[in-house]
Amino acid sequence: MSEADLREGLRAAVDGEPPLDFDADALIRRAHGLRAARKRRRALVAVGVATVVLMAAVLTLPNVLLRDAVEVDALDQRLLNTTAPATNGQPTDGQPSVTLTPPSQVAPPWDSAAWKATTLTGYLTARFPEIVPGASNVRVELVDGRLTSPDGVVSGYVYFTDREGGTGIMVNLGPAAEVGTRESFCRGLTCVNHMTWPDGSVLEYGTAVGPVTRSLGGHSVGYYRPDGTAVQLAGYNTEPGRNDGPVRSVPLTRDQLIALATDPRLFKF
Repeated sequence: MSEADLREGLRAAVDGEPPLDFDADALIRRAHGLRAARKRRRALVAVGVATVVLMAAVLTLPNVLLRDAVEVDALDQRLLNTTAPATNGQPTDGQPSVTLTPPSQVAPPWDSAAWKATTLTGYLTARFPEIVPGASNVRVELVDGRLTSPDGVVSGYVYFTDREGGTGIMVNLGPAAEVGTRESFCRGLTCVNHMTWPDGSVLEYGTAVGPVTRSLGGHSVGYYRPDGTAVQLAGYNTEPGRNDGPVRSVPLTRDQLIALATDPRLFKF
């Protein structure tokens, strides 16, 4: 029923009745006003609720952002602790600590004291310049036959530079039966010195003379120990490991060869 119908119905109902203190139009206007007031109240309540929710979100958002920032900072710190050195040598927050050394400060293994003290190659690299003053650019290249056989021979070269340029000497050490006996040693050279020690060690020093020039083409030392091991060192006036003609004088002196061959530490590795 519309408002017009309601108005006409009220008028018809009171038509012919004694006048009352009643105004139908006013009643309708009052009812309409009550409905409008209820709508306004509902709208105000909705706006109030929305305002409260918005204010709560505004007040909560900084705390959420701050909490997330703190968590990110903590994660970054944990990541840094796993890659940067700890300030006191211990993990700073229970996380593993790894000390990183700049590549420029990392010493190659062949320069370390441990390498020189625990390997034959390292020891010869450090010892050779002490016996042969003036030797530089020392490089030791050995093949360790002991890795494949208990009676294997350690053999190779000690390369170095002296006043005449680059050269090297041959190195062999191991069981005398494998390195070469005293008899076989002197068959290939002219043995000119024979030395013995109280412990039973024997040393042979031999030279090789060029058949045409009659000049010293090479010299060698064989040191035979009482335990059955031996050392042989040799230096020639050719390129190390080659025999295509003289290129220089014979490297090392007799005394230098003997000092190196009789070094007791050669068999400590």
